[in-house]
Amino acid sequence: MVFISLFCLCCVFFLALHHSFTLFASGRGKVIGRKWADAKNAKEVLALVQAEGWASSVVHAKADQKHVNAPCFYQGNCSLHGENLLGRCFCFPGWTGEQCEVDERQSTPVCTNRGDTCFYTDEAGVFAISLERWHVAQEAELVTWDNWDPVASGGDRINDHLLGFDLYREVGEIGANLGNFLEVGCGPWTQSVTMMKTRAFDVEKYVLLEPGALNYAANTKDTVYASGQIDGFDGKTVVVNAGGEHLDLFLEVFDTIMMVNVLEHTNNAISILRGLYNALKPGGLLIMNERWLDTFDPPEELDLNALYHPIRMKQTVFDHFISVGFDIIRDCRTAECHNADIVKNYGTSTYFIGRKKESCA
Repeated sequence: MVFISLFCLCCVFFLALHHSFTLFASGRGKVIGRKWADAKNAKEVLALVQAEGWASSVVHAKADQKHVNAPCFYQGNCSLHGENLLGRCFCFPGWTGEQCEVDERQSTPVCTNRGDTCFYTDEAGVFAISLERWHVAQEAELVTWDNWDPVASGGDRINDHLLGFDLYREVGEIGANLGNFLEVGCGPWTQSVTMMKTRAFDVEKYVLLEPGALNYAANTKDTVYASGQIDGFDGKTVVVNAGGEHLDLFLEVFDTIMMVNVLEHTNNAISILRGLYNALKPGGLLIMNERWLDTFDPPEELDLNALYHPIRMKQTVFDHFISVGFDIIRDCRTAECHNADIVKNYGTSTYFIGRKKESCA
């Protein structure tokens, strides 16, 4: 398997805009980068977490939190004690103030490295976790998909999202070209392939950004990019083995970005939202489904649901991101867009389609 590191990713991507390129070729192989590679399922991962915990619960802010070509936004890094989202600081636990400059850590829970309580903030919920905690969530995610039958299960809630986005009618006319296209956190089967087939969309480049891509291509049944290409988009596909936190490598590159049910699985969700904004061209299209929980008590010790879904943000984060950054085409939060069981078990979400505002206000 051929793999090119993130060190040269920027050069690789811009080369890929003009030439056919993939970051790896397919092949069955050993699982890469897993701490508990012998775990057979998520329950076994959970038992190991409960016994051993993770190494650190220290959360790190991004040093560069600027917004490209957006002079009206605050461009600072929230004193490195929070994350800047379209000019507003969301502070890490124990820090307050407009720029997260006030230290109130004496009132925050002590981290146990076995639960998520110390990641919680009253303002935004859990929006960032330590890298070590994120690796634990990825362990459970990878082993689950390795045992999943995408045909029997219908993929990763593909029919739910077809309903929520009304068959993607508002994305574009049948046969429309979506330009340089990116799906963030695509998993092994993607949501975008179904959208492309349903609407017969075309693209200039088809980019997939997924931190488990190498493992999925090697080990997960019916991974749609296992050959290094998406069927029907041969020569246009670029697969990147990296998480959405690395969106900061791309500045106003993409015409269309898709992200469906991703943020709750990430390391730093607000940095990803900022990355989405920066990676889109002015007027670029965002297709997004994410959910929030305004009433949530982070567990002192993980259960299976919390193991998979460490990020539990509040609605205020999404409302700020959408209203400040985008002209809304679709923002469906009602029952007609949602599977009732999903709402009952996981909270409310938006099926959102919008265009990045041509300038900040």
